[in-house]
Amino acid sequence: MDKELLVERDILYSTDNSFELGCVNVKIFGPNNNNKIPLVIEEKTTNSPLKHIATITKIIQSDIFGRISIDIKKDCDVYIRVNEEMSKEFGNHSYVRVSWIDENISAEGVDW
Repeated sequence: MDKELLVERDILYSTDNSFELGCVNVKIFGPNNNNKIPLVIEEKTTNSPLKHIATITKIIQSDIFGRISIDIKKDCDVYIRVNEEMSKEFGNHSYVRVSWIDENISAEGVDW
């Protein structure tokens, strides 16, 4: 499947340390075969995107998807690019797929 990049944007988010902002690069692609929108998050600072995924997705929802009535939790496949720290937990996978069941967040290592 060819992945057509639709939007790319850097997003700042708050962290546990009020003197340190987190930053991620977000890439949004055209719908996949499952009629979901692939969204790839890659860290740009030393903060873990997985640790702050609720904050990051809330910002993406309000800044990008809220305007066009897309629910990130239902209509998107959310992937986080694995970094060295995350590879300890998720092995040799390139990405971690994040999903929601009600308000519970789950993550699994995948190759996308």
